[in-house]
Amino acid sequence: MDAENLLMASRRQAHLIKLLGVGFGLSVLTCFMLGAYIFRSTTTTILVPGIKNKYEISSSGFHNRQYLEDMALATVYNFKNISSENFAYNQEKILGIVHPERRGEFANTLDKAHKIIKNRNISTTFRPNRILTIGHKNLVKIDGQLSTYIGSKRVGEIDKSYEVQFVSHGMTLYLLSFKEVTEEEKDESAK
Repeated sequence: MDAENLLMASRRQAHLIKLLGVGFGLSVLTCFMLGAYIFRSTTTTILVPGIKNKYEISSSGFHNRQYLEDMALATVYNFKNISSENFAYNQEKILGIVHPERRGEFANTLDKAHKIIKNRNISTTFRPNRILTIGHKNLVKIDGQLSTYIGSKRVGEIDKSYEVQFVSHGMTLYLLSFKEVTEEEKDESAK
């Protein structure tokens, strides 16, 4: 009888091992299916630093008009609402969203601007008054008034236009270019 009990115990143990193996296999399959479902999801809600709105973005690219406008406005704000006191902070914000391949170029340009601003005690503020978004190009054109100050004295106010272009890689939006639009370029685009 001991041999018979030993055989039964061995069979139960083998059956238990098979059940554990099947259970483990089902757990792995469930985790895989859950992971596939999560990564298959087409939208994600994000909160942009410094911007309080939430946006749903597609894994195929950033074509949400409001998101592009808010990012472009934040970019123009960091570029054009500057003084020697906040320049380093704004520069850090700008370089944090610049496309990695363009970061060095932007850093050099910003360093040169910082020296001028610091040496001449210049500050500027920009007030946007018109925004045009071209979503399929991830391009935003912003018109507004740029005020320039030396010390605390306003020395100028002029209408300016800027183009801010982004590029998306997966779920990340990078600043690709920021440029002032000249009067000649405005005239050409109006034709």
